[in-house]
Amino acid sequence: GPGALPAAAGGWFEVDGPIGREDRSRQMVRPDGKKALTWCRVIPAAEDTLARLLLARPVTGRTHQIRVHAAHAGLPLLADEVYGVE
Repeated sequence: GPGALPAAAGGWFEVDGPIGREDRSRQMVRPDGKKALTWCRVIPAAEDTLARLLLARPVTGRTHQIRVHAAHAGLPLLADEVYGVE
């Protein structure tokens, strides 16, 4: 992954990971992929909930970029059956 999330929830952090094909239907962060950059921010939530709100600002426009970068950062999107599960 791109490293640990910021200690202070609510701060913007960068997911800078090149994106390329894993197979015909799935993208992934890989060294030989195309440059991809997304700025993300986790919105604090009540401690007793597992879900968090993730704001994502893609700088580049790769296929499935937000989904791929969220999963890469350890923040898979809810109900994303392609990138949200291993």
